[in-house]
Amino acid sequence: MREIKFRGKRIDNDEWVYGYLIGNDVIVGKIVEWDSEFFCTEFWYKVDPETVGQYIGLRDSKRTKEYPNGQEIYEGDVTRRGETTYQIVWMENRAKFGAKVIRSECVLVRNLTFPLDHYVDEHDSLLEVIGNIYEYPELLAGRA
Repeated sequence: MREIKFRGKRIDNDEWVYGYLIGNDVIVGKIVEWDSEFFCTEFWYKVDPETVGQYIGLRDSKRTKEYPNGQEIYEGDVTRRGETTYQIVWMENRAKFGAKVIRSECVLVRNLTFPLDHYVDEHDSLLEVIGNIYEYPELLAGRA
């Protein structure tokens, strides 16, 4: 079972924060105490709701000192596999995450969205995160 967590950009300093989503614009870090009537968190951050994205349960194929197991992939990330560039999106009609083709050598697949569970192996993602749509909107400029 994959870990459910979110990221969003803080409205006070534009830093990314990761954790649980409360409402549509607050992300909290580690939950210290929890019961049916109360919960206490270690961190509580107001974020821009437009930047909130869910962790999709996959890591990219790059292995670096900073990300020895690969970087986590979130909704809103822009990824690459070979010569094709994708935006990670939520497919409402299928209730699953997908990869929307932004740029491709094959004109027939541009702007199509593929379900990720049919496209990558959960243990061996060949996708490489190259940015996200919030910090690098120019990555979307390649749309056909």
